[in-house]
Amino acid sequence: MSDSKYVPRDFCTDPSMFGRRGGRPQWREDLTSSTDLDQLAASQAQHRYAQQIRAFIKGRFRTVRNYSDMNELNYARISRMLRGEIVMTLVDVVAAERMLPGVFDLLKERVGRLGA
Repeated sequence: MSDSKYVPRDFCTDPSMFGRRGGRPQWREDLTSSTDLDQLAASQAQHRYAQQIRAFIKGRFRTVRNYSDMNELNYARISRMLRGEIVMTLVDVVAAERMLPGVFDLLKERVGRLGA
């Protein structure tokens, strides 16, 4: 699958499940290259992070539209990121933590496990 155009949701057998609250996507199992496996792990992390962001948004802003409008973010880009159509960047992670305190804890926990 190694492709120069990495799309996180492409690693789900049903891409519509990516980043959905309560969604438990099935992940592709036909991957063998180290690049594919790294991208799969990154996709799984982004999926969990998107779920957490959506939960925090629902509790504090009610909708992604409200969240983006109140924080002067590009609604289309945030929506695409949460659906896994584009890659979440470190800027996205830092912005989410600033606007949704505590949402970053999920990622810190994952990184801690990888380093152990």
